[in-house]
Amino acid sequence: MRIAIVAPLIHPARIGGAETYARAIVRRLPNMGTNHEFTIVLAEGHNAELADVRAETLNLPIPVKSVWRRVVWEHTRLAMLLRKHRFDLIHFLGSTASIGVSGPAVVTIHETLRFQAPESTGKAIRHYYSMNQKSIVRRGFHAIGVSEYDSTVMREKLSCPSDRTHVVPLGGHERFSNVDDSPHAKDLLWVGFPYPHKSVELLLKSFSIATDRLSEGTRLRLVGIPQEKHQHYRDLAIALGIGDRVDLSAPLPGDGLIESLLRTAVVCLPSTCESFGLPILEGLSCGRSVVCSSHPALTSLYGDHVHAAPSLTPQDLAECMVAAQREYIQGDRRQSHRDFARRYSWDACARQTLDVYNKILRSTKSH
Repeated sequence: MRIAIVAPLIHPARIGGAETYARAIVRRLPNMGTNHEFTIVLAEGHNAELADVRAETLNLPIPVKSVWRRVVWEHTRLAMLLRKHRFDLIHFLGSTASIGVSGPAVVTIHETLRFQAPESTGKAIRHYYSMNQKSIVRRGFHAIGVSEYDSTVMREKLSCPSDRTHVVPLGGHERFSNVDDSPHAKDLLWVGFPYPHKSVELLLKSFSIATDRLSEGTRLRLVGIPQEKHQHYRDLAIALGIGDRVDLSAPLPGDGLIESLLRTAVVCLPSTCESFGLPILEGLSCGRSVVCSSHPALTSLYGDHVHAAPSLTPQDLAECMVAAQREYIQGDRRQSHRDFARRYSWDACARQTLDVYNKILRSTKSH
């Protein structure tokens, strides 16, 4: 069967969990699904690593750097191209699907943020996602959620039928599983974009409370902070008395993040809402301890391998920081964290995605 994977997410201008997913999965699916013919739809200038991948590629002039121009393009020229090729199945990797395209199709919906924390996204974006995802359901497309929690939200909020809603957890342990243990590591690391629900200000306040009980010289490093926001967080750190113990940096390439992890004892993710928490998996995959919120998506995925704050207060989070750093320094759980993280591999993600493809195609043939 002829399957199209629509992956304009893969581009140097795009960074994030969904983009990491797209890069990983397009390298694996075609070589696993040997009874299918794959076409990968990419933007010109993409940085997908497709050497030895058994697939055709369509490199298209998608305006990836402009959100609204990209949206228009995806619903006009891309839709026309997909209709022209008459694929047996289309997989949209980026949470939305081109209007005007009929099934069979499946969409990976990476987060349910507009339901959990609407203040973290603009009104126009929320409206667009609402219209598009309702259209996905109306057209009978299948939907993939990245956690059981998210799939439940999709069924409840979008009225996705249970037989068209699937759970395929992300992978990621491979990326950092070769990062060595470091007996001298003691720092705390946060990675992401400082959306309101990521609770970066709370993290700083908690660190200021915990600092006297953490190992001497412990630093908090915030990776992914845009340059224009540096002054805000630097001023807050100074006001909290920790200005000389907080490092700010823009997003780091893979090698830079590995270097940062070598100095890290604890990965922090105190978000008020999450779908999968990829930084948690990446931290566990190299044996680091983790501090996070007690959001049900995270506790159901990671269980007792994380220090989940009972409530997102500065004091509770500070207690978790101290306990997590102590755990890493003692070293008793490093290997168990690594072993646990192996269950979430990109190979497993690709295999489960292929199972979804085959289920959809069997259902289509039976009708």
